Amino acid sequence: MDKYFFVLLLLAYSNSISQNVLQINLIHRFSPSVQLEIQKLDSVYVSAVHVDKNQCAFPDKGDTVLACWKIFLQNISDTLKKKNYIWQNETKIFLRSYFNENGNIDYLMYNTRDTSFVRQKEFEDALQNFASSYNFGLKCDKKYVQCGNVIFGRKK
Repeated sequence: MDKYFFVLLLLAYSNSISQNVLQINLIHRFSPSVQLEIQKLDSVYVSAVHVDKNQCAFPDKGDTVLACWKIFLQNISDTLKKKNYIWQNETKIFLRSYFNENGNIDYLMYNTRDTSFVRQKEFEDALQNFASSYNFGLKCDKKYVQCGNVIFGRKK
């Protein structure tokens, strides 16, 4: 059986501006419900960058998006360090973040193939903490998505 998992971090905003609620759903990567959820999100959020400049949120700001993405990844790493999350080994993770027009995170997904991924709950708690207050630094007239792979930890 395939051991890939997506954890969909849904950031749902309540009517009160001061209260943000995060919901976590652990879903099998290839389940129809995950694919449907991604399709729904992708119908609302446009790629931050794309080869076809007519299909992205920032047609002439590829370098800026990349710089913001690097800062985003570094800030996740810093958050994990502050929470004393220590990687047992090198772990490759795919991150997909959906941002609102102001650059705040609406949804954050991660996927890892690493079957030895430990302390998952602590990792998810740190991501929740990070996602609830992080701003990507780019505003746009539409919602956008950015994704990529990151390797946490060090080779032994």
